[in-house]
Amino acid sequence: MIHNDFYPVFDVPYYPKYATWEMTLRCNMNCLHCGSRAGKSRLNELNESECLNIAQQLIDMGNEHITLIGGEIFLVPHWYKVAKKFVSSGVDTNIITNGYNVGDKQIFELKESGINDVGVSIDGMEKNHDIIRNRKGSFKSAIGTIKKLKTCGFCPGVATTILDLN
Repeated sequence: MIHNDFYPVFDVPYYPKYATWEMTLRCNMNCLHCGSRAGKSRLNELNESECLNIAQQLIDMGNEHITLIGGEIFLVPHWYKVAKKFVSSGVDTNIITNGYNVGDKQIFELKESGINDVGVSIDGMEKNHDIIRNRKGSFKSAIGTIKKLKTCGFCPGVATTILDLN
């Protein structure tokens, strides 16, 4: 049994069955609803080997599902290597992206990582989405990303933040 000041008594060992990992604060948006206030990278964000080490620790603890996010996940140069580590270890792995300027490189990295589950943020119809995301054209880019993902054999989902505007 585990018991400390932070957790109640458990009959079985505690492990993070589901986890969401904000790998960076770096972002190409400035969304009204962003709780992380993403934009610029944190000082001393984890490098590739540190991320792979943490991924292995989560795998060793029995993590069953991981969602990789940012800021914008595609701005982490080694995100797909971390994702591949989880996928190859049998951890259900997905990402959530704002879908802005996703191109061939990101599609290649998705295929390389083994991820099939990709969430794209859509926060309303075009006018409201672009206002919420503080970036004109972000709606069209996200819709284009969804179409590109479908064309390339992925089954994208949509993540939405509900605000008064949408």
